[in-house]
Amino acid sequence: MYQLRITGKITCGLFAVLCFCSANVTLFARGQDEMNTHPATTSRGLEIPMERRYYDTSHSEGITGRLFPNIHGGDAVHFDYLYSGGVFTNTRGGVRKGMVYNGIAELSMTADTEKLGLWKNGTFYSYSIFSHGPTISDSSGDYQGVTVFAYETPAQVAQYWYQHSFLDGKVIVKLGKQDTSADFFVLPATANFVNSSATCIPTTSIPAVPDSAWGVAGWWEVTDNFCLKAGIYDAHPFGDAFWISDTGNAYSSYQIERHHSLANRLPGFTFFGAWYDSSSMELLGSGEERTGRYGFATGIEQMVYRRNARDKEDMRGLTAFFQYGWTEKNQGDLKDYFGTGFQFLGLFESRPNDSLGFSVNIVRFSDGYRKDEEIQFAYEAAYELYYKIQLTENCVLQPDFQYIVHPGGEYKNSFVPGVIFQVVF
Repeated sequence: MYQLRITGKITCGLFAVLCFCSANVTLFARGQDEMNTHPATTSRGLEIPMERRYYDTSHSEGITGRLFPNIHGGDAVHFDYLYSGGVFTNTRGGVRKGMVYNGIAELSMTADTEKLGLWKNGTFYSYSIFSHGPTISDSSGDYQGVTVFAYETPAQVAQYWYQHSFLDGKVIVKLGKQDTSADFFVLPATANFVNSSATCIPTTSIPAVPDSAWGVAGWWEVTDNFCLKAGIYDAHPFGDAFWISDTGNAYSSYQIERHHSLANRLPGFTFFGAWYDSSSMELLGSGEERTGRYGFATGIEQMVYRRNARDKEDMRGLTAFFQYGWTEKNQGDLKDYFGTGFQFLGLFESRPNDSLGFSVNIVRFSDGYRKDEEIQFAYEAAYELYYKIQLTENCVLQPDFQYIVHPGGEYKNSFVPGVIFQVVF
């Protein structure tokens, strides 16, 4: 036990060193070129870390884990290493034709306090990213963001937090720098889509990687199928910053979610949430000063067909989803957002882990934004089709095709094909 306690202290020290080192890498990276200011990839915080998209990498063994288990970690302390990359081409419309490659390397560490010989029910987590390459949205001119992982910050500590559970896991509290979109306003069925709006409702302006926010969140599992969530965060996070901004403004989010089943055999999930930003802002189109901004978001997904109807553990089948977001008039660039689509896991009997997905994502621009930016069209629509191929246990390949109607509300329709790969080391 004494040895375990010493190990726990060493691990906590390593956790601090990891955060400190990554922070210094981030500060160094700030000396590079200024970040692109295209609305599709900045300010809205739509990007989502890839570890939540292609794999559940928590305690995944990976290539490195099998070759070097002592380095990779175990039940007490575990490391995950991922690399994701993609090639995308704007073949027509938009601002101009063009091809880009962008990628991101990720390092995360999870530490279980009980297994370290410290205390029960605690988890430390650190997540760092190292990204490179431009975004194809510079060519397509779209607003929503064609590629969710096209981060402009070259290196940063994107997350570092502590989580503690109470009452046998029924109550959980999380404190630290967080990707808020991992816990609020998200449907599991959208995880493999590449377009930013599919994976994170754009009207919410929620703090997310690469601009994660310091804050505290908690949720209460009232029953096995019903949960309440709430969180309060820094309203003006900046990805390169290691601490809280000095604005004093807060972003708060609240959510009710429920798991259900259709005909007692087809699972479904529903959420309804609201958010509030206490910042002072100038209303678009009028110049009027206003304090406070708010909105709501909702989503539902439902499995409508299961390959093996008698086996509730078999998740192969067709799941449909719908999501919607709204914000008050002229408080931001958007009026509202509509998203719908489906994913089919195991379309082919011989490929049980492959998935096919299609989505439609529509944002309607606010009147004030259209007036200020002199935008011709009232909306932008993005249609996405992908097929994710599980090549090996540690590697996936995903062809992706997107057709953008009225990119940015001002350009000719754009067609963007691409292919993504990811390797878990």
